[in-house]
Amino acid sequence: MADTKRADAFLRQAKADFKVAEFVGMPEFAARYFLQQAVEKALKAFGYAKFSGTIGGDRYIDDFFFRRHDPLQKLGAADLRRLSKNANLLRRAIILFVESFPERTAIEKIDATSASHDPREVSYRYPFEVDNAWTTPAEYNGWTAYQGGLGQVRTAVRKLLAAVADEIALTRWR
Repeated sequence: MADTKRADAFLRQAKADFKVAEFVGMPEFAARYFLQQAVEKALKAFGYAKFSGTIGGDRYIDDFFFRRHDPLQKLGAADLRRLSKNANLLRRAIILFVESFPERTAIEKIDATSASHDPREVSYRYPFEVDNAWTTPAEYNGWTAYQGGLGQVRTAVRKLLAAVADEIALTRWR
């Protein structure tokens, strides 16, 4: 059953993370980190509004979506045979929602940039390697090439928050 109260709470937190990302003077990597947090929580809000199973009753959907920093990336890699019918329905709803989103590429790239200790992966939180040299998120100057301009990313997240709010409202109305 949809959990619109939890969906609302996740959406409120996503909006708070988005506000933090708009602070003037914030380093770019930090703003992008808070935008990633907003995307993660907005997608989870969507999931809580759309999931028809019992939250916490399906450990695979929890492991592949609700407890992840990178829910889209992990859900896309999920073993469909291990997911319950309700989890597969949610997976499909999320994929269709994101695929129909005009800023899909930006949202997917934001989702893919999660806290990672793997030095081969770009991270907002930990040093990583670029061209065989260690760099920090604060020093990295490839964010625009990696995800798009900061303004574009903010616009994509702003639109995602509005679309998720609409979906939660529709779920509540039904």
